Amino acid sequence: MENNSIINLELMRYSNKKYKDIWDAIRDSSSVLIKNNYITNKWLEKLKSLTDNYGYYFILTDDMVFPHISPGSETIKDCVAFSILKYPVNIDHKNHKTRKIKFILTLVSITGDGHMDILQKIIQLWNDHLWLNLIGNINSQKEMIKIERYLNKLKGIGE
Repeated sequence: MENNSIINLELMRYSNKKYKDIWDAIRDSSSVLIKNNYITNKWLEKLKSLTDNYGYYFILTDDMVFPHISPGSETIKDCVAFSILKYPVNIDHKNHKTRKIKFILTLVSITGDGHMDILQKIIQLWNDHLWLNLIGNINSQKEMIKIERYLNKLKGIGE
């Protein structure tokens, strides 16, 4: 992955926007991926189609979604993008309780092995209480560098 980090600063965003729904937030958080040639617009279309068919399979926790799809022509290069929403957005779906989403962690991989490798690193992060505390206390785009610095210190996560 670029910069030898699972998430680099280029792909981290703190958003002050008020989104109308989760798809508005995901589209906005994914715009940096399209702009920097990590995914095509078809990636978002496929994600929406899968969600329409299977429900919100990418809910990771009560306040985080983990949008991802299987590797395909929609993916150009591996990355993880991370957005923190100042104003959480609700997911209301008949098969799930209402969730207030504050974090969007988007996984993009061009291979199945890469997909699983990145997923394993993400799971390690979510077992790290210092990481969870750090992201919960970020209040601006400028502070996002704290996340990059923390990731760069972790052995095995940022490699």
